[in-house]
Amino acid sequence: MAQQLFFCPASGGFYGSRTHKGAIPDGAVPLTERKHRQLLAAQGEGATIYAGDDGKPRLRWPSTNIAARRAGAIAAVKQEAGRRILAVASLTRQANDAAAMAQAALDQAVLGDTKVDFMPAIERRERIDALRARSNELEAAIAAFTPEQLDGFDAAGDAHWS
Repeated sequence: MAQQLFFCPASGGFYGSRTHKGAIPDGAVPLTERKHRQLLAAQGEGATIYAGDDGKPRLRWPSTNIAARRAGAIAAVKQEAGRRILAVASLTRQANDAAAMAQAALDQAVLGDTKVDFMPAIERRERIDALRARSNELEAAIAAFTPEQLDGFDAAGDAHWS
């Protein structure tokens, strides 16, 4: 028996009757193998698959509008900045660093001295602030990029972040 394919509008995922035995989500709509191949081929060429109002998969092609392209590049910079910041310190580490700096400041104000070693926290904060500043600079530069500059822009390139 051939495998029946489905598209789930809630997850945006594809499911197969043999591959996902008994685990096809409610609301999934059937589709042909041909349609499935067409959708995946278009996705490989840059289209986005999304659920239409009827729940069936549809394609959205990227805009060639310069403003939309700049917005996409800025979003990529923000994402890369976030990734680099988390490489410096996890959110938990950042919260603990903030607490250490606050405790050191309180100790200094009340006791005139502190026993908290807050210098590693300060160093991490300075690295994070430098990444945020560089992200802001890149975003400002992108606002004036030509289409040709946008074509070659890679937000993850280390040259942008040094």
